[in-house]
Amino acid sequence: MKKIILLILLIINSFCFAGESLNIKVPENLVDMYLYRNMEEGRYKGVYTDILKKVEKKSNHKLNYIFNEKNPDIALRIVDKTQYKDYNFIQMPINYRIAILVNNDGNIRKISDLQGLKIGYIENSRGIDEIEKKFSDLKFEKVLMKNRVDALESLRAGDLDGLILSNWIENNSVETKVRVIENILYNEQIAVKKDLKDVYKILEEELRNYKEEELREILDKNRIEFYKYVFKDIPNYKFIKEKYSEIKIGITKDKYLLPLFYKHNGKIKGILPKIMEDMEKILGIPFVITKDEDWDINGIIIENNDLKDKYTFTKPYYQNTIGIANRKLDSFAVDASDLDNEKIILIKDKDFNITLPKMINNPQIIYVETLQEGIEKLLNYEGNFLIFFSSMIEGTITNSFLENKIKVAGILNEEFSIGMGIRKEDEELGSIIRVLVESFSLDKTMVDTKANKNILFEKNYRLMAKIAVPTIIFIILLIILIIKSEKNRKKAERVSGTLIETFESIHQLDTEEAGDHSKRLALYAEFMAKQYGCSKKFITDIKRLTPFHDIGKIAISKSILNKPGKLTKEEFETVKKHTEIGLKLIKKLELGVMAENIIRLHHEKWNGKGYPLGLEENKIPLESRIVALADTYDNLRQDKVYRDGFTHAESVKIIIEESGKSFDPILVKIFEKNHRIFDEIFKKNNKAKYSIEEIFSKFKNK
Repeated sequence: MKKIILLILLIINSFCFAGESLNIKVPENLVDMYLYRNMEEGRYKGVYTDILKKVEKKSNHKLNYIFNEKNPDIALRIVDKTQYKDYNFIQMPINYRIAILVNNDGNIRKISDLQGLKIGYIENSRGIDEIEKKFSDLKFEKVLMKNRVDALESLRAGDLDGLILSNWIENNSVETKVRVIENILYNEQIAVKKDLKDVYKILEEELRNYKEEELREILDKNRIEFYKYVFKDIPNYKFIKEKYSEIKIGITKDKYLLPLFYKHNGKIKGILPKIMEDMEKILGIPFVITKDEDWDINGIIIENNDLKDKYTFTKPYYQNTIGIANRKLDSFAVDASDLDNEKIILIKDKDFNITLPKMINNPQIIYVETLQEGIEKLLNYEGNFLIFFSSMIEGTITNSFLENKIKVAGILNEEFSIGMGIRKEDEELGSIIRVLVESFSLDKTMVDTKANKNILFEKNYRLMAKIAVPTIIFIILLIILIIKSEKNRKKAERVSGTLIETFESIHQLDTEEAGDHSKRLALYAEFMAKQYGCSKKFITDIKRLTPFHDIGKIAISKSILNKPGKLTKEEFETVKKHTEIGLKLIKKLELGVMAENIIRLHHEKWNGKGYPLGLEENKIPLESRIVALADTYDNLRQDKVYRDGFTHAESVKIIIEESGKSFDPILVKIFEKNHRIFDEIFKKNNKAKYSIEEIFSKFKNK
C-alpha cells in the first residue's frame, strides 16, 4: 500500500512541479545536419537536438524549437554576441572557417582593397553575414552565386573581385589561381539566459564531459539521417539508385596508404573506407574498393588543371605536405633546390605527377606502380629521392621496419589535397558525391585513430619470427620493472625531464642564445600555476614539460632564427611551422596532452590573432596561456642577435599593455602583482651559454 501511495505522489509531483517550457531560437537560412526541421516527422533534428536531449532530461524542462524567436530562453548557432546582452555563452565543438579569396595575379592584397568592388557568396552558405559583421566599414556589391564551382570560375574569369567561401581547402597550392587574403575561424555558440543557471550548468557540463568518440558517433548518425532525408525526393538520387547495383571506388595498387586505407583483420579500414561506409548507408547502394581501372569514382585524386576537362572533383577529404625521402646515411636536411638534376622516384599516378616535375629543374624521373616499390628502388640506389605525401611515406617506413634505413629528410613548401574524381559524363553521380564528401571535409580529415598513428603491424610470420626473441626478453624485463615500479616511475620522470632539458639546451646552443631559458621558463610557469590555484599534478607537469615548448625550432634553419634584421613574410611563415613540427616530435615521446598543448599552442593570443589555429580566450588551454606569458617575458629580457634585452620595468609594461590582447587578463593581474618574483628568477638563473660537456652530461641520470 505504501508503494502505491508513493507512486501516486511521484506522478502528482511530476505534473505539478515539472519544469516550464523553454523556447529555443532556431537560426534563419541555416539548414544542415547540425540542425534542420524534418517536415515528415514535424520536429527538429540534428546534432544540436541530440546534445540538448540530455539537458531536457536532466533539467526537467520541455524544449520548444521556434523559428526566429525574438526573446528566446536559448539561442542556437550564435556567432555575433552583441545582440544577446543578458545571456551567457557556451562554446560548441563545431567550428568553421570563412575565407575571402581573390585572384593570384590581381592587385588586391588586403580586405580593404575590396571597398566598392564585387564580392560573390554562395546561396544558403555561411560567410556573407559573418564578414559583414566583422568588417562593418567595408562596403561592397554582393553577388549571389548558385554553387562553389560557378563562383570559382567567375572569380578566375574576373567577373568577381572577391569570393566568400566557408571551409575553403586548397586542392593544389602549386597550380591554384586564387589565394586567401582573410581566413577567419568561427566557433558556434549557444546563448542561455542568465537567469537559467541550472540549464547553463547542465549544458556546460555535458559538453565538457563529451568524449571525442561520442561526438563522432553523433556526427556520423546525423550525417546519415540528414542526407537520407534530403536526397529522398531528388531526381539524381533516384537515378543513381536505379542505375548502380554497386559503386566502385578506385584506389592505387599499394598494399596500404596510411591513413587513407589499410587492411586489418581481413577488412579494409582508414579514412576513405569510413567515408564509403557512411555514403553506402545514405544511398543504400554497396560501395566497393577496386585497384583496377574499372571504377565509377576515383577515390584518390589531386585536382589539377590538366584533368578538369575529364573529371569533376569533390572537396578534399585529406590534406598533407609533400615529403622528400632519402636513405638514412644521405644528407639530413633536404629542400626543393636539392632535387634539381637528381634521380627522383615518383608514384605512377598521372594526376599527382603532372604537377610535381614543374617544381624541379631537369629531374630524371623514375616512375613506380606503388609506394612500396618506390621504397625498394630507393634502398637499391636506383633513385636518390622519393617524393610523396609525408604521412604516407612515414607510414610505409614504420610498417616495413625501415626506420634505420630510410627517413623523410625534408618537405616541399606546398600542400596537396586529396579528394574524389567523377567522370564528367556521370553528372548525376557527381552531383550527389560532391555534396556528401563536402560534409566530411569540414575538419580536413576524418578521424581514424589507428590509421593516423601510421602503425599497422601486418600478419607477417617472417617479421614475427625476427621480433619473437626480443619480445620475450622485453616481457621478462617488463615483469622486473613492474616489481620495481615506484623506483622506475621516478627514474622515468627524471629521464624524461633530462631529455627535455637536453633538447632545449641543444636548441639554445644552435640558435646562439645565452641564458638558461628552459630552466627559467619552468620556474615562471610553476609559480604562475601555483598563484592561479592549479592542482599539484598540474603544477608538477607544467614545470616538467614547459622547457619543451620550442623543440620544433631544431628543424628551422639557423640562418632564419639568427637573422639580425626583420624576417620576411615567407621566413616568418617558416618559423611558425615550429609549433606543428614540435607537435610531431613530442607525440613520439607520448608525454601527454599538456605537452602537446604547450608545444603547439603557446603562440596563440587571447584576442584570437595568434597561431597556428587562431584560438581565442578560454579556447586556449590554460597551460598554453601560462607559457605564452612566461615565454614572452623571458624573451623580452634576453639579449638577441637583432636587439639588446629590455629592462625588467620595460618588460612588465609591455606585458600589462598586452592584457586582453596577447594574454589572459587574469594571468596578467597575477604577473603584475608578483612581477618582482619574475625578475628574481631571471637574475638568479642567468647562466652563461652551455658548453658541449654540460649538454652531454644532461644525458646521464641525475
